[in-house]
Amino acid sequence: MKLHRIASLGAVLAAGASANALLIDFESFEWAQSAGSVGHPGTWVTISDSVPLGFTLARLAADNESPGGRFDFVKNSEVIAGMPASWGTTSLDPFFDRTQGYFQMTFSAPITSFSVEAGDFGFDQDEVWLHAYEDDFDSTVLGSAHYTYAAADSLAANNILTANLNAQGQGFRTVVWGAADYDPDGQLLGLNSVYYDNIVVTPVPEPATLGALLLGLAALARRRR
Repeated sequence: MKLHRIASLGAVLAAGASANALLIDFESFEWAQSAGSVGHPGTWVTISDSVPLGFTLARLAADNESPGGRFDFVKNSEVIAGMPASWGTTSLDPFFDRTQGYFQMTFSAPITSFSVEAGDFGFDQDEVWLHAYEDDFDSTVLGSAHYTYAAADSLAANNILTANLNAQGQGFRTVVWGAADYDPDGQLLGLNSVYYDNIVVTPVPEPATLGALLLGLAALARRRR
């Protein structure tokens, strides 16, 4: 397994109305992927990045409380034919051990929203959960969300679930998310049953940024009078 610090994950500053939104797409981890859909060696324990918004991504152990779970980055073309083009070359892969826990992402500064794209190949129904914590995993839960990825959906048909999480305007620093899949009778088959990509977060605006935004809105209002 690897414990590794990454200088840059290629987070991208979006333009326009969502100028504060940051995209984390895992493309710079192409070199660290597992070898296709067979094996899933559990290469990673945690990764971290420092720019433009510092964060640490880890996986919890089977009790969903302790650290130490393992995960991979998979080469999309080697998983199953038909991964969506919008997912590029590399995605987050939890399939090393499906008895291990959910992912945990902690940011260096508060964020106001978090979204992650998820998908599978239509073999079963998947339930995706997300939880926002004020500071770390032991702090106050500020918000939760739940989504269903139907058995009829498939990444091969570009059916992507976008799971969104916010905390009614409150800033939060830690997100814990994961999935479970069920058979047609509702019996649990396993945990962490989908691939993930294209995480988007919105940091809490810094005072200078917020001031500039307010000035811009005031100027726009004057023009409309």
